[in-house]
Amino acid sequence: ETASEGYVMSYTVNNKEVCITGCSGNDIMLYIPSELDGCPVTSIAENAFSGNSDITICSIPDSVKSIGARAFSACPKLTTIMLGSSVAEIGDYAFTACPSLLYINVSDANKKYSNINSCLYENGDTLLLYAGDKDAKVYEKTKTIRKGAFFGKADITSVSLPDSVKTIDDHAFSGCLSMTEITIPDSVTKLGKGCFMSCNSLKSASIGSSVPEIPENCFHSCTSLCDITIPENITSIGDNAFYSCADISGIYIPPTVKNIGSDAVGKRYDTRANASESIYGFQIRGEKGSAAEKYASQHDIAFSNGKNTLGDVNSDG
Repeated sequence: ETASEGYVMSYTVNNKEVCITGCSGNDIMLYIPSELDGCPVTSIAENAFSGNSDITICSIPDSVKSIGARAFSACPKLTTIMLGSSVAEIGDYAFTACPSLLYINVSDANKKYSNINSCLYENGDTLLLYAGDKDAKVYEKTKTIRKGAFFGKADITSVSLPDSVKTIDDHAFSGCLSMTEITIPDSVTKLGKGCFMSCNSLKSASIGSSVPEIPENCFHSCTSLCDITIPENITSIGDNAFYSCADISGIYIPPTVKNIGSDAVGKRYDTRANASESIYGFQIRGEKGSAAEKYASQHDIAFSNGKNTLGDVNSDG
């Protein structure tokens, strides 16, 4: 350990290169030193500063080449990040769940990372971290939205995705508590696990025509979701994809869907019984002999043949 700009740094030395593993202290300014014990500081370890409740501004020097997964995650007061010219690797969720983060400054000399519209980008087309307005408009040349890019951004009310987006990674929008609707463009060919999990104000979701499957936990605990259509390009619905979406009274599952995972639709958690239960009045609509009918039978959920059922809104006959 060694004192540096108001903090006592913990670190390891390997092959004459220093890896920062943590710190102690309560200064609002965190300046990562470029050298310790006469050796260059080249990396920041996984979880090194995760959960630090004091850091407001963090400056990462030109000597640092890599930042580990979750290195600065869940730092509630962190508002500003300054990245040096040599950073060439940033781990998953490195800066996620930092609700106050508004400013990301990247050295103009950095060849891999950049600041575009106040957001952190990799290679100019992969969004690593969003730090813009509540009305989020993603940069028009974005191809990938990486893991946790919007994670925990509780103040975001809307998100506009351009047709350039191909991939939305795991938990990209998890915990966006104020987001009320999302339209996934037809250009998107992959959704990651839990990508809209716990967006509990989300009422409407439109899934594009190129998405082949709804992955596990995709809309898990979206408790306000009531307007959702599963298009016929979908072939699989993963485990718990719509778990605890209690405002959905029923859903049509097209015959193109061949696989439906455990507790994927029409189920929620019963705290009294400490177990999953069927949502009261929930109805699955589908075709005879389909995966939808089989799933309904296995999970004690009412099933109706066809796309629409008129009149019998609670499926009691």
